[in-house]
Amino acid sequence: DMVNEGWTLNDAINFAKENKLTLSAEDSSGKTITTTEFEKYLSSVIIEQSRPASDAIIEGWNLTVTLNTKYEEENKETTENE
Repeated sequence: DMVNEGWTLNDAINFAKENKLTLSAEDSSGKTITTTEFEKYLSSVIIEQSRPASDAIIEGWNLTVTLNTKYEEENKETTENE
């Protein structure tokens, strides 16, 4: 149970590799975080998982996790200066 056990994205990546699952991640608003940007969010905590903890683990299945973070796209323009 990734949510109740306080797993991070890094934990989920290792779990997915170990069990040959396809991992997808979203931010708290539902925006997809690309796999090329996972490294920026490795310590983000999982707040939702697409499969119940009691589901069987079947090689090749997709697992989507939602993180307690806001995805910031690299090409996004900033409208305010600090």
